[in-house]
Amino acid sequence: MILVFFLISILSSAAGSICGIGGGVIMKPVLDAAEIMSVSGISFLSGCTVLAMSIVSVYKNMHGKRVPLQLQTVVILAIGAAAGGVMGKVLFQMLKHVVGNENLVGMVQAVVLAVITLGTLLYTVCKRRIHTLQCRQSWIVFLIGLLLGILSSFLGIGGGPINIVVLEYFFSMRVKEAAPSSLFVIMFSQAAGLTQTLLSGSASTAGLSGCHDSGRYNRWHDWQPGQQKVGRTNGESPVCNADGNNCGNQYPQRCDILWRDVIF
Repeated sequence: MILVFFLISILSSAAGSICGIGGGVIMKPVLDAAEIMSVSGISFLSGCTVLAMSIVSVYKNMHGKRVPLQLQTVVILAIGAAAGGVMGKVLFQMLKHVVGNENLVGMVQAVVLAVITLGTLLYTVCKRRIHTLQCRQSWIVFLIGLLLGILSSFLGIGGGPINIVVLEYFFSMRVKEAAPSSLFVIMFSQAAGLTQTLLSGSASTAGLSGCHDSGRYNRWHDWQPGQQKVGRTNGESPVCNADGNNCGNQYPQRCDILWRDVIF
């Protein structure tokens, strides 16, 4: 399992670093399709990976002075994205609480991500015929960063494809300049979102440890070896073995998604 996470993370991060995207737009759909973690767990894991990749990329760009940035604009965007990152996580938790079904929340994320991806594709195809803008007002720049932070944090991705399009259209940046600027904004939004998650205690309920039953998660926060717990989704009462590798014979489940997988 650790090897699977490592391969997905390193491949998506490598592609994201080259293209100026966080990599979450690749990583999250792959993990969703694999159904090896809960929606909350995947969002948290994706955010951690994207944050680590963006920090390294921004450091390398600034240390090597590869591409000069429109620093004033990018900093205001980053501040707005940081505020949006917190709001996006709050929005995600509120929606999960109201809906009460993580699979449905995941479907909402997938639909929104698909629409945004389609929009970025259409912009890329038609951008030669689109006249770009030069936004310089600080409050407009802040609002744009705020919306970018909310979207990326709520979807559990870096938001790179969205950022690139926004930077090109609203600020007339070239792709070579937009890519490192996007990673700078991603770093702030993900850092703020993950900090909010950790401080609020939401990480403990992110499905990072638990049992997996046919793609559906049953949480076992107070589980003890040999103790029966009623499954949240199927209403059954499977029993986890002492080693935590199997939960009942009728409903084979995985219980090996632990914090060490996320930290690694």
